Amino acid sequence: MKKICIGILAHVDAGKTTLTESILLDLGAIRTAGRVDKGDAFLDTEALEKKRGVTILAKQAICNLAADDKMNKCGDDVRITIIDTPGHTDFIGETERALSVLDAAVLLVSGTDGVTSSTKRLANMLQKYKVPYYVFVNKMDMSLRTEEDLVNDLLDNLGDGFIAYEDFADKHEEIAALSETTIEKYLEAGELTREDITMLFSAGRLHPTVFGSALKNTNIDSLISMMTEYLPEIRYKDTFSAKIYKIGFEDGHKLSYAKITGGSISVRDVIDDERIEGQKISQIRLYNGVKYDSLDKAEAGDVVAFIGPLDTYAGMGLGDEYDEDKPVFQPVLRYDLEFPKEVPLRVFLPKLLEIVTEDPLLSLEIKSG
Repeated sequence: MKKICIGILAHVDAGKTTLTESILLDLGAIRTAGRVDKGDAFLDTEALEKKRGVTILAKQAICNLAADDKMNKCGDDVRITIIDTPGHTDFIGETERALSVLDAAVLLVSGTDGVTSSTKRLANMLQKYKVPYYVFVNKMDMSLRTEEDLVNDLLDNLGDGFIAYEDFADKHEEIAALSETTIEKYLEAGELTREDITMLFSAGRLHPTVFGSALKNTNIDSLISMMTEYLPEIRYKDTFSAKIYKIGFEDGHKLSYAKITGGSISVRDVIDDERIEGQKISQIRLYNGVKYDSLDKAEAGDVVAFIGPLDTYAGMGLGDEYDEDKPVFQPVLRYDLEFPKEVPLRVFLPKLLEIVTEDPLLSLEIKSG
């Protein structure tokens, strides 16, 4: 079975949650698609997310696609881990942290708005983290713009490599021109193989593009077929390695969300890292929405949550994995909190420390007196 971790990124109101719901529906992960306005989306489960109608926390869903499924173009069984990320600027740090564990992404563009400043920001982030991405142009049922006009908008604002997936058969020369290696091969053979196109995608030179409507479930099957046809080549490390991209707290437990990038890890194992020396893995959770399965062992390609280690942090590399560099986006506001005298700092401080641990962009200074 092949495993791929795909993030969904978009600016506000582009229809990201609706797209995620449609993908999950077509892949059989849910029976009916939820709606943002109804507060029943599969991954927007927090009370504040339902109230505000926006994604605040990055969450994952697990989908399995059989090799003989008509949407599956890779020839193998595929497990797709979808990570839905916030689109609102206020929560861009949560989105950026998720990029470190993605194999690929879907950049969602509204067909009515075209490329916005937020779209450019997200595309730059994907480039910085070297995440190859597909494009889904949404709301084509409402857009007055042509597909050609929207492709030119992408090319003018984001650079080369945006080609409609449905036109690939007639665009081999244009695709080949994206690199010297492929243009030489095309001139010799007169065509490109799937491997050639996948190489261009994996290198971030090609961005296959699908046009459709998430709300009306138009061309979602084409998006899935495109993703499975051009799966990026993923090379896992030989020994246990993992990247922690998120920290959470639940029922008094600290959860370290991580992608296994090499080898495997089992419950009761002690990770060979002096920063968490002697801290055993007591539980491994594989989340699918708010529910999870407890695993005895996690292997390369799995995106799981560890319980047990207490000194982990977002961006931490384990084993042969490196720590993340300083995030692209940094906080620009400062707040002073003054508590009533009847509220002891020793009671409130642990809660503040949890928040700071969950979001490393926050820093906490304590002034006595």
